[in-house]
Amino acid sequence: MRKIILNLAVTLDGFIEGPNGETDWCTMDDPSTAESTFESHFEQFLARIDTIFYGRISYDLWGNYDPGNDASLPEKKLWSGVHSKRNMFSRKARM
Repeated sequence: MRKIILNLAVTLDGFIEGPNGETDWCTMDDPSTAESTFESHFEQFLARIDTIFYGRISYDLWGNYDPGNDASLPEKKLWSGVHSKRNMFSRKARM
């Protein structure tokens, strides 16, 4: 049987996004530097998984994200790793 790993950003009171769908509370270290702790942690995490399960809104924000031509090489590498994984989706309607 395969292992399921939950990697979820959630506030202490149990919310993932604000009342208007904002996720600005969830900030990460700048992944543009090669020495970034976030980058090395995330690369290690990505190496251990084969599938990413997205909610509809998360996919809109992250699953389709394109860092653009002006992004740093480490950032492009990070997003290439994310997009190399198989995707699964939840289609729960927004209330």
